[in-house]
Amino acid sequence: MTQPPGNPTRPFGPGMPPAQTTQGNKRQGVAPARSSSTPEARERRPMTTSRVLALWRLVVVLSCLAVAVIGPLVLNENRASLERVNSAAQQVLLLKSVRGDLLAAEASGTHALLITAPGQEPDRQFAEDLATASEKFTRAATLSPPDAESMAPVGASLTRYAAELSRAMATGSTTAMGQASDFLQGDLLVQLDVLISDNLVWLEVSTADQRWLSALVAMPIVLILIASVVAARRTRRVLNLGLVIALAISVSILVLVTQLVTTSAQSVSVVQTSGVTEATSVAGAYAAVTEAKAIEGRVLLGVTPAQAGGAAYSAAVDAAGQALAQLPAAQPSGMVDQLGAMVSTHDQLMAAPTAQLPELLTAAQQPYEALVEWLAQQSSQIGSNLDQQLTDHAKTVQNAIGLVAAGMVAAALAAGIGLSQPLRRYQ
Repeated sequence: MTQPPGNPTRPFGPGMPPAQTTQGNKRQGVAPARSSSTPEARERRPMTTSRVLALWRLVVVLSCLAVAVIGPLVLNENRASLERVNSAAQQVLLLKSVRGDLLAAEASGTHALLITAPGQEPDRQFAEDLATASEKFTRAATLSPPDAESMAPVGASLTRYAAELSRAMATGSTTAMGQASDFLQGDLLVQLDVLISDNLVWLEVSTADQRWLSALVAMPIVLILIASVVAARRTRRVLNLGLVIALAISVSILVLVTQLVTTSAQSVSVVQTSGVTEATSVAGAYAAVTEAKAIEGRVLLGVTPAQAGGAAYSAAVDAAGQALAQLPAAQPSGMVDQLGAMVSTHDQLMAAPTAQLPELLTAAQQPYEALVEWLAQQSSQIGSNLDQQLTDHAKTVQNAIGLVAAGMVAAALAAGIGLSQPLRRYQ
């Protein structure tokens, strides 16, 4: 029996089905079985416990280390801001005090010329006032905010005024005294006022408000809490000692940092508002009282016309009264009464004949000297209190920088170890 071509091994005959060709087999054969795990299914497969724990370990450790680096940097800037605020505040107080000392020197000079008999050496109180002003200005120049170069012209003008006032006192010339007074009013005090204004602006923009750092420090705490929940669900163990330790350290650092930055912001706010306001009131009262006394002397010497001098004196006394009203201790200490006595004696001087001037001048000095002495003490005390407050807090922030860095590194180590232990069991 003849076999059909193409399939020599299969028998062929009656009752036998025809053989299929190889091509037909390929075309109609059974399709190969597909894998039950498609790429989409494999992509949606949940991560293994070891992978989840390793990921959370990385996140928590990196967040703790980030705070360990950024936190000290921000705290160091906080410390520097406190020092800038302190320097600006101290310079404002010193410059305002210099302004008052220069006017006090003029008042001392005019008073000395009025009471000195011909041929006698005038009182040297003006020289002491000039020396005090020069010393305070030198201290202010060492602080140098906002720009040390702006201090140089004022220093040169101060030296020139000291020379002109000393020449007027040495010669006893009212003309020379008038020239020194004109230079003081028209040049030196104008420069000082500009310098004070610039430093007040610098004080306003100097800030130590880094309270946003608390939010940064809170970030590792949130992540540690989430990691603790994830680890508990994955490992069926509620307590992870490493994460508990890391959480405790992070919370302690958060409390410390929050207290530091909040206190810094409050200290700066106090300095920029009530502290500077009180200090400005003291300095303003001091400058106004000494200016009134200097005007009085210029009028009595004939350097300033009586009418113009009277208006200027009234303006200075009004300014002194308004400044004293801002000081709670002025009334109990009797300084408001002293200002009233000063005005009363001034009126007597303006109305008295020349023969009675020496006696009235001596009496008029008493309330003036009481006011000047009290205001100088108040200014010094306020400046010292502000300096002590800001300096102490800046030192506290400085000491806390290392603690924050070490604490967050320790938290990172504790969290890393705490998550590494279950991770090894599941790998």
